[in-house]
Amino acid sequence: MNTLKRATKALAATVAAATIICAFCTTGVAAAANDETVYPDDFTRTLAIDGGITDYAVDGDNLALASKTTIYVLGRDEAGDRKLETVVHESEICDLDYESGNLYVRNTFGNVFLYPDLATPALHEFTQKGQWKIELDDCMYMLDISSGTLSYWKDGKMTTIGDGGYNNMKVYDGEVYVVNGSVPYRLDGAEAIALDMSYVDYSGADGISTGNTAELLKADGYKVTTAIINGGAYYTEIDAEAIGEHFTQIQTYKASGEKPCLVLAESGNASIIAMNDGVYIVATENLSLRDYSAPANDWAEGADGRRLANIVEETGIYSSPCMVASTEIARIERGATVTVTEKFALDFIDNVYYRVTYEDGEGNSVSGFVAAGFLDEYDYAADTLPGESKPDGEFVYDTDVTTVILALIIVGLVILAIAYLTVVGTKPQAKRNDKDREDK
Repeated sequence: MNTLKRATKALAATVAAATIICAFCTTGVAAAANDETVYPDDFTRTLAIDGGITDYAVDGDNLALASKTTIYVLGRDEAGDRKLETVVHESEICDLDYESGNLYVRNTFGNVFLYPDLATPALHEFTQKGQWKIELDDCMYMLDISSGTLSYWKDGKMTTIGDGGYNNMKVYDGEVYVVNGSVPYRLDGAEAIALDMSYVDYSGADGISTGNTAELLKADGYKVTTAIINGGAYYTEIDAEAIGEHFTQIQTYKASGEKPCLVLAESGNASIIAMNDGVYIVATENLSLRDYSAPANDWAEGADGRRLANIVEETGIYSSPCMVASTEIARIERGATVTVTEKFALDFIDNVYYRVTYEDGEGNSVSGFVAAGFLDEYDYAADTLPGESKPDGEFVYDTDVTTVILALIIVGLVILAIAYLTVVGTKPQAKRNDKDREDK
């Protein structure tokens, strides 16, 4: 019996330990998954209103909805994206109405405001009210307010629309609208079509994990890769000056058409790309790779076959042809000499770059990209001057001896000419002094 108890306790301890280990493993896997870069598949959301619709107003593609004290406004922004604005008023809303593009709001106290200023009173006559009958040119809609039954009349024939539950029937710009539950509808003949309640919410691009992006952007051996952002794809501009644990979103866009880009790195399901106006993150599946052929290396070549260049101003050496802090791998001082190994140029990138190799002061070889504007031609003529060995074994280049001798001869002749003129110029003065003494 004691043996059985000990075995049971041992088994329980083993199970507990295994449970702890499994829990640790699960946590580790979750943490690893959370550390990966995951770019959202879609930024589209659909507005769902709890508590029913108090009132609504329609102005083209703009839709305003009120539910108790909350106002929801769906409309296009300057970029053409449909966005949602939500405002909570201090009192319940009873009426909404659009006029000349302006949205007017009235609360249950009878106070009228011009949205979005819900503090300053405004003047407006609310003519759009829920109706029980609306007649158009060749048809008619009738709403039984008590039962919510909606009927459509045309050519003397009546058709019941849906299963009831309709209310608040209005007409805007010749179109008839009605509400059922928490959804507004547009009536098209005997059919009720739910209005589009979708919008884009780019907050999903905030806080995307960077994963191993920081290391990838500075990695050696970058291979130039170009691609096209597919039309309709989302891409987000990020702050590339500092790559922390999460990307900092600047702004998210939706591609209206294909856009060429330079691919810098790939992390998780996303790619880091560059265009003239910034660095972006995009879902890799929304890129179509394109072939890239490096242009001929047109940097001047010396007699020994080397392509050398001088650095005209202190600058960075970058792992890829993109001058941002997150791709900088070294600093190089003015006057340094580098070897040019490759040229980089693309029609859709303004700057021309050269891949260079640089030997730093510690004997390390650094290879990366430098913008063409920071490079100057190397003077190969100095390499052809005669040299001599000094006693200490150092090899130096001397100045042309013939030129120096000629310069010394010219200086000597100038000195002799000055001396001669000085002597000649003083002799007449001496004669005049002697004659003056004789007269005395």
